[in-house]
Amino acid sequence: MIKQGMALAGAAGVGTTSYLGYSLMHKIPKAIKEATIGEEWSEFILVNGTDAQWESRKTKLSKALEDQLIPEIKAFKSDKDGLKRWCAGAAKKTYSDMKPLYLSNVRSYCTIDFKDKLGGKHIGSSDSWTEAKNKLKQVTQGTELSEEMKEVKDKLNEQLASNALQTWCLSAYDRPYLNEQDRWFKDTKDYCTKNGASGVGA
Repeated sequence: MIKQGMALAGAAGVGTTSYLGYSLMHKIPKAIKEATIGEEWSEFILVNGTDAQWESRKTKLSKALEDQLIPEIKAFKSDKDGLKRWCAGAAKKTYSDMKPLYLSNVRSYCTIDFKDKLGGKHIGSSDSWTEAKNKLKQVTQGTELSEEMKEVKDKLNEQLASNALQTWCLSAYDRPYLNEQDRWFKDTKDYCTKNGASGVGA
């Protein structure tokens, strides 16, 4: 069932949904079939969270496409407290019993994201992006970058879109966190934070 879930999550769409597919594919499931979702994803499940975190997830949920949501979560598009309660209940569900779309919804709206892991060091929309853009433009050939970040770098160097990095980073902040080795998270930490990766995620 888990393999089926990975395939479905990866094929469900683009953007966040395709990222969820990537996340599920690179998360090695525990051998204990009776593990709950909270136990299976203990590294990144949002157990309590601040009001700001739940407000952020409610906003993200409110913008989701209907066909990417299970029916029961749609009721919380304008109710952050209801979403928080739903996530608490979801964390207690048996992981192996849940369908791929259910797991994708939990992953999207009940776990920590890049912005959480960056600990307030992310560059905001109204902040200066000059230093970050210059850092990316100066990256030499052979430096490991995700394909997305390579495209951003090319756009900056060719002066095709001066706000390409800002656009990429702002959309990356609410991506579900997987681990420190995730290439997307590394790029976000290196090129979307104040002073680069210094002290971030520690």
